[in-house]
Amino acid sequence: MIRTTIQSEILTSYGGLVSVALVLMLGCLALVLVLYIHRALAMARKKKVDDLQFRYQYLLYDALVESQSENASDNFLETVLQLFQQEKKRSGSLNQQVLTDIILNLKKSLTGAAQDQLLELAYALGLPEYAQKKLRQQSFNIRTQGLHEVTAMQINSTEIRNEIEVLQQVDTSPINQEVILALTKLESAPNLGFLNKLTTPLSEWLQIRLHHHLRSLERHQLPDFSQWLDSTNESVVLFALRMTAEFKQYAASQKVLNQLNGSLVPILIETIKTVTKLKLEEAIPSLTNLIQHENTDVQLASLEAVGELGNSQQLAKLSSLHEHPNYWVRRATATAVTQLESNTPVS
Repeated sequence: MIRTTIQSEILTSYGGLVSVALVLMLGCLALVLVLYIHRALAMARKKKVDDLQFRYQYLLYDALVESQSENASDNFLETVLQLFQQEKKRSGSLNQQVLTDIILNLKKSLTGAAQDQLLELAYALGLPEYAQKKLRQQSFNIRTQGLHEVTAMQINSTEIRNEIEVLQQVDTSPINQEVILALTKLESAPNLGFLNKLTTPLSEWLQIRLHHHLRSLERHQLPDFSQWLDSTNESVVLFALRMTAEFKQYAASQKVLNQLNGSLVPILIETIKTVTKLKLEEAIPSLTNLIQHENTDVQLASLEAVGELGNSQQLAKLSSLHEHPNYWVRRATATAVTQLESNTPVS
């Protein structure tokens, strides 16, 4: 009796384990099937987009060839619009995202009239409205994409600027940085007035993006960066120093030299780099004092600057550093001495 009961319990337990294993197996199979279907659909969507990109690019190329033929009756814009209208009738609709990507990518490699024609095409196809709609989405990625497209298509109406400004949040939010960049790019002469009221650090990411945009402009369009050297925001001062050096704004020389009297180490180091890039020999007296600074990084930057800007007249100022306890200071001193010995004083 007891033996029969034990066997019955074993069979019941075994049956339970088999049931659990079967459920797990079916679950795994279902998961594999779902993943396969998801991957197949993703590949199908990608192929459809790739096919559309190829077709739309072909239509653009075909319009370019047709509009440049001897017997052409229409210009490029009219020709390409006719072709895309035919494509819309054939397929029922045009994929606006694919069109946007193609036109904006092509725009990067063109200039002048050719670039203007592409922007006219974008407007004629209603792509600015498509980009503007993205600004109203909740997704950060979609909003950011919309901002990039709006600026690339140079949509600079009062309406669109107001809509972009509505997106501004706290200084440090990612979307706020995108907004600042978009508003700056939409100006023919960049307005960096936001630097006057920035209370949080100016991110390295935004500095790099602003720098990249500013480099694409004519020098006369750039602001006087020295106006921000008196900012109470350390990151703004650092950015102003970097841009002053990058764009060789020599009119700001005296304001830059004044920064050598400051106490903040990051600003001191950036100022030393700036006077070196601007080759401001008037900075040498201050630099020879800073080689005795308590901060090693300031000493190293000062020694490098003295070596670049000075001459043999400064050799005596470096003599005490040959026995400095810090190896890197001794090494920088030796390098500076070699440079100074090879530089001839200006008579």
